[in-house]
Amino acid sequence: MLDPFRKPFDDIEADDLETLRSVYEGWFIEYKRATPSNRKLAKSLAAFANHNGGWLFLGVCEKGGGDNRAGSFPGLGLNEAQRAADAIRDAASSLLSHVPEFMLRTVIGPNDRIGLEAGKAIVICLVPPGDEPPYVTFDGRIYRRVADKSDPAFEKDKATVDMLVEKGRRRRQKLADFLCQELPRTNSWPRVAIFILSDPLHAGWHESSIGLSKFTEIAGTTANALGHMPMPNTYLSSSTLVARQRPGQPGAGAIYRYDRLCSSIVTLPLLVNNLAGFAEWNDEGTKLLPEGHQGHLRHHVYTSRYQHGAEFLEVLLENGLRENLVVDLNALLATSFHIIHKHRLLAAEDGVTGPFYLKVRLDGVSGAVPFFDTSSFMEFVRDHGVPVCLDDQCFVPEGVTPDSLWQMHADSTDNSEPGDQIYADGTLLFHAVISALGIPYEILMHENASEEVRTAMKRAVIGTGSTWTE
Repeated sequence: MLDPFRKPFDDIEADDLETLRSVYEGWFIEYKRATPSNRKLAKSLAAFANHNGGWLFLGVCEKGGGDNRAGSFPGLGLNEAQRAADAIRDAASSLLSHVPEFMLRTVIGPNDRIGLEAGKAIVICLVPPGDEPPYVTFDGRIYRRVADKSDPAFEKDKATVDMLVEKGRRRRQKLADFLCQELPRTNSWPRVAIFILSDPLHAGWHESSIGLSKFTEIAGTTANALGHMPMPNTYLSSSTLVARQRPGQPGAGAIYRYDRLCSSIVTLPLLVNNLAGFAEWNDEGTKLLPEGHQGHLRHHVYTSRYQHGAEFLEVLLENGLRENLVVDLNALLATSFHIIHKHRLLAAEDGVTGPFYLKVRLDGVSGAVPFFDTSSFMEFVRDHGVPVCLDDQCFVPEGVTPDSLWQMHADSTDNSEPGDQIYADGTLLFHAVISALGIPYEILMHENASEEVRTAMKRAVIGTGSTWTE
């Protein structure tokens, strides 16, 4: 899809519109001096979504005389601009068979460079290629863009309509194949695969230009207030940049890939443990009895590292879960922030600030039980029992279709240190993992959760040999 600005959508300003003086109206661009009717707006939105996406500019005039490049920028009155944005939303939601994705931005004058007066505004609507074409208008018709025509054309050819349907099917299948791909692994542990997508439909919205040295700087060595997640082994593969952790490093086994579409794919082995080794430490033989084994729990890593570790091991024994793998979630929240931080830094280097789309996949987790070192988690397992994962593989959110992805908002913070957006996205990522393992998100939301969660992360990070920064 044509991008005349080559910068994040939310960063487009009035000065940037100067470039439209050399951009012709046609396949990807439509200029309108005034706000069209809702019905005409619906046709324009559908035509872009049915084709390869495009841009609608309201308040922009063509040069005229057969030259359909942008000539002047009279803009719309501020109230009219607000009504225009509302009209676009209404046309998309009420006059089409299903709602295509679109983004809106209003640029307000004055701006001498393009001649936009004070009290005037230009409305910009970006429509990506639709994931489910054809988008049918209120009158039962299918529209598409035609070369240098200002208005969309009604499609009558059945073969073309069938092609649109097949194009949507292929895009959805490509996403499903991408999310279900066989991923590299460094051990047989249960693992989480994290997909942070900048272009979920592979529509060519973005293209990475990051070189290996910059990738190494960001993905390999970036630290933040939660410590350091070093991945110094970096190299190029056929289609991605790759960063790996070396043996012996905290969380060893993590693999970070950044592809040409500015998306990140991270595979992370989940820290696991169990009680299977306790028998040889028991003075009474090979059987752990319900009573009298408390002293032996001190040998377990959870007891020495975590405040609620011994209590949780007691619960496992009471529930006969001695052989089950225990997934240690305490370090994962801090790791989630690191992953989000790295992705946003890499994407920003490519001029992409979002929105991003999140999917989490858990592999090899059948029979696994989670552990989180907070009083609210212990209260939950005392009241409801220990959750045991029944599926060997699961996706969160469920499914592999475009509408099953969680959206992460465009970044509005300084990426040099983790900001509010990074914490929000990291928490969303962590939420996806714990919900897949049977833990309700509400256990993180009780009155003292913030300090308890931070303490649990700190113990876990230090326990893995990394550095915690207060």
